[in-house]
Amino acid sequence: MNDDMRITGVACSDCRAPVDSSDPCSNCGSVVRTFSVTLCVSAPTIVRQRATLAASIKEHRANFKAWYADVLEVLHACGTNTGITAFMITLPLLERYLRLKSGMTPKDDVGEKFRANLTATFPALNIDQVAGDFWNVFRHGFLHQATLSLEKKGGKDLPAGRLTHAVPDAVRIESDGTFTVNPVSFSRTVVSAIEQDFEMFVGKDSGAPPLPKVFDYSLPDGQPVIVSTSSRP
Repeated sequence: MNDDMRITGVACSDCRAPVDSSDPCSNCGSVVRTFSVTLCVSAPTIVRQRATLAASIKEHRANFKAWYADVLEVLHACGTNTGITAFMITLPLLERYLRLKSGMTPKDDVGEKFRANLTATFPALNIDQVAGDFWNVFRHGFLHQATLSLEKKGGKDLPAGRLTHAVPDAVRIESDGTFTVNPVSFSRTVVSAIEQDFEMFVGKDSGAPPLPKVFDYSLPDGQPVIVSTSSRP
């Protein structure tokens, strides 16, 4: 049993419920506590599980850097014409992160908790409705129609939005209620937030779609093995 991790506690001698050494049993009221319990957990199993998780996080982190963070920095260095492209790459990264941080399933609609986490990332969006309008203007607009949304589904007008490199703020609310976004500052803010909370972004056991990995794959028609990027081997 030398490979086991032992966790020893004190239990009530009458009902065997766990108790604190200084209190009567909360389950049956007995004050006799002479029964000791030991939980044995295989240390090698725990070590293997932790090593596997650490390796998976390391692989996803390397992929995130190679596929997104480094590519975005290349785009940022290319001048103002790449701002929209960088912004559109960043939006789904932000959405995955905020959905996981908000405890949402893939089927859940964006709600108050999501908007609160959006505001925590971009404090200029300090009111729930403002955060919701921002998400409608930029996320729904660019990821559905490759442009800015002008109105909600019901036809209500949305505040105007703009992208520019002329202001340093990632997100700014103008005095007339319109939105101004610097795509470089926005992208770097999102990447930094994800990198600092990367296990959340990976979302292990969250029910979120798994992040893609690189696999060797043989095509069904017998073609040679290729290197593919997929969420499944």
